[in-house]
Amino acid sequence: MHSIKKTAKHSLASGAAVVTALMLVCGAAPASAQDKRFYVGNDLGLSTLDFNTRRLGNFNPNAGIRTSVDDRDMSYGVFAGYRAERNFGLEVGFNRFGKTKVTISDGINSASSTVKSEGAFVAGLYHLPLPANFTLVGKLGVSNSKSSFNLFPFGTDNRSKVNPLYGVGLGYKLGESLSLRAEYNRIPNFADNDRDLSNAKLGLIYGF
Repeated sequence: MHSIKKTAKHSLASGAAVVTALMLVCGAAPASAQDKRFYVGNDLGLSTLDFNTRRLGNFNPNAGIRTSVDDRDMSYGVFAGYRAERNFGLEVGFNRFGKTKVTISDGINSASSTVKSEGAFVAGLYHLPLPANFTLVGKLGVSNSKSSFNLFPFGTDNRSKVNPLYGVGLGYKLGESLSLRAEYNRIPNFADNDRDLSNAKLGLIYGF
């Protein structure tokens, strides 16, 4: 009986030691994952500024008017971030969204408008670690959005506004310091217009 009690106590002590060791390892894992708290990066992508062509057609009520919109262009940007802890972080950045061209024609006369768009942003990020070095990322913040309208032949109209920004992304860790992140962002009512801007992009991130 005494031998059984001694064996049980020894097993409990061993089990406690194992549990304690596991807790220490698990406790150290987040700290290791947070070694690279700061990061910088750049991205390339495709932006789309949604236009309401029927509204543009109201400039000329005559039949036969045609409106064509080239609403997609290449985007690029730079950003920097801070991982406050394993799941939460803060990111700031700047993007140029390229040009959008709108042409209105009645078959004889035509008028065109070119829109250049850009914006600086600040956003909170939520990181959800996934298997195989992947991370799901959610983004919510604000963008100081700006658009410059070249309204030929009527001159230039500049507009700006602070808009909400939201997005989702998927990151992949390439190594200790390098990672990739593909994401999709959307800015509703961009730059005080009735147009939403969407941006699909791929970024390269360097952590330090």
